Amino acid sequence: MAMVISLPKIRWLRLLFIFTGALTFYMVYTAVVWWKGRIGSYMLTWNGVKGADFLTPSTNHRHIQQQLAENVKTCSPQNQIVFIKTHKTASTTLQTIINRFGFFYNLSFVFNKNYINNGHFYFIPLTPRNQKRLFLPPLNVRLGDYSNYINNFDIMAVHVRYIRVEMEKFMKKHTKYISIIRDPVAQWESAFDFFKFQDAFGSALSRIPEDKWIETFLDNSSFHLESLKHLWYENVLGLRWYYAQNSQIYDLGLDSTSFHDDVVINGTVKRLEQEFDLVLLAEYFDESLLILKKQFCWKYEDIVYFPKNKRLSRRKLSDPIQMKIRNLNRADWLLYSHFNRTLWDKVKSYGPKFDEDLNYFRHLNQRIFQECGNGNATRFYKRVEYTPRRNSSLFCQTIAEDKQSLFRRVFNRQNPMKIYHVYK
Repeated sequence: MAMVISLPKIRWLRLLFIFTGALTFYMVYTAVVWWKGRIGSYMLTWNGVKGADFLTPSTNHRHIQQQLAENVKTCSPQNQIVFIKTHKTASTTLQTIINRFGFFYNLSFVFNKNYINNGHFYFIPLTPRNQKRLFLPPLNVRLGDYSNYINNFDIMAVHVRYIRVEMEKFMKKHTKYISIIRDPVAQWESAFDFFKFQDAFGSALSRIPEDKWIETFLDNSSFHLESLKHLWYENVLGLRWYYAQNSQIYDLGLDSTSFHDDVVINGTVKRLEQEFDLVLLAEYFDESLLILKKQFCWKYEDIVYFPKNKRLSRRKLSDPIQMKIRNLNRADWLLYSHFNRTLWDKVKSYGPKFDEDLNYFRHLNQRIFQECGNGNATRFYKRVEYTPRRNSSLFCQTIAEDKQSLFRRVFNRQNPMKIYHVYK
């Protein structure tokens, strides 16, 4: 016998089903909102972009609270910066930090529009004529509208010689000046490898074992330096001569005619201390970044990084060889010794939380390295390159991608002649 259900009972069951469904939806929705709120407290924002969205509740909660508290500091971030990019000093890693900062804060960069792969000026003098001829215009300024180039740039972070009087003509007011230097022994050895100073040996190169190249060069450095003056490199005659002796202080404005004049060298170093707001040291990169963060009122996510142009291996140099390198680069050695002292003075002035903040920064940077990278390192000409994790955030992409990808983001956005769609 078939069961018969009355019409009122059907309506009652339907109402019960609707009520149960609505209750279930409400409970799920409430749980999701609660969970998002909890996760959200561990997320950082960067000018409206979800930045460190890889952070999870497992991250040290006290330090996250510290970060969030920093976001309401009364100071304002320093947006106007000239970074004199020295050679073989970890300067590419620092450059990408600054480029990323300027990209997210929508700042105008000084670039050489003819060098579309890096924007460098190298040793081109920044005369008013060259400023008009070579500069990309600032954001929202037409190409050739030179009156609006004046004091309208926020950032300069390329290879260029330091000429303060010219830079003040196109940088905005209240610009801060920084650079980075490295122990001349390590810097010169790296430059030797990268720029191939052994080419100065000419036809004799094939008869000299590779492990004797540096020693052979130093045994007759004057002769080999002169040889570099007559060799082409990157379509420039004698370019490597500039890289082969005291290149750091040369980038910072000292002419080669004064390389052996201690009075002029020491005077230049003292002037640089007065004119630069910070000179970072490659050997103490994290410590230097922490000082920069405090001086510039930046946040931790502004200074996190992936190493760029990192070599797989380095030569081991004997003590006599190291001494010869220091003697050849005496001006750089005096420069480095001075700013090594000033960095530690700044560390002392930082306050008692320096070690705690440094440990936190390194922990955060390691977390970013794990979360933003794809876990694989690519070898490229004796160097290590990283790539972002697939489908990672824009924040992660700008940290992990290679230096040229990040440069193109900034250059193409500011380039009024042609826009390349390299980012979303």
